[in-house]
Amino acid sequence: MEVLPAVVLFATFAVARASRTWRYAAIARSARPALRMLLPALLMTAALVPAVPVYAQLAPLRTELGEPRATAAGCQTLRPNDSVILLDPWWAPTIRDEGGLPVAMLTDPPLPRMHSVVAAVRATDREPVLLASTMSALAPHGVTVQKVVDQWEQHDQHQLLKRPNGLERERLQCWLARP
Repeated sequence: MEVLPAVVLFATFAVARASRTWRYAAIARSARPALRMLLPALLMTAALVPAVPVYAQLAPLRTELGEPRATAAGCQTLRPNDSVILLDPWWAPTIRDEGGLPVAMLTDPPLPRMHSVVAAVRATDREPVLLASTMSALAPHGVTVQKVVDQWEQHDQHQLLKRPNGLERERLQCWLARP
């Protein structure tokens, strides 16, 4: 569904551009006003008709209903003095934008590197917090892990080569550790 507004916007631009060009040419040839209005209507219909079957099938379905709750749970667990060290990219925008906390991302860091980053965060008088979307990402670091979010979500199918025909389920998790 994220693509539909872009399609509408592009179709509107294309229709405006084509009808403007055609209108000037038609005025020069003294075309009837009704004829000048027909082209934009036909172009807009041709641009939007292919999207209607997909939109009609998916529009009544509700998706991502639990994400606000998951965002609130993730942000409420964190304290104002925390600096978050993410071990995967899934929660970066949520913590940075909704939680308003500094975020660093280290993907699969070796233990010495992790210890140096934790020490650097502590040197700034902030508390380091490790965060990941799977418990297994935190396990190698020898820390006590706390589950913050664990829920199943429905979201739109991400199809490139065929028409989507329903929703997919995805498990949304957030795990936290305070080293």
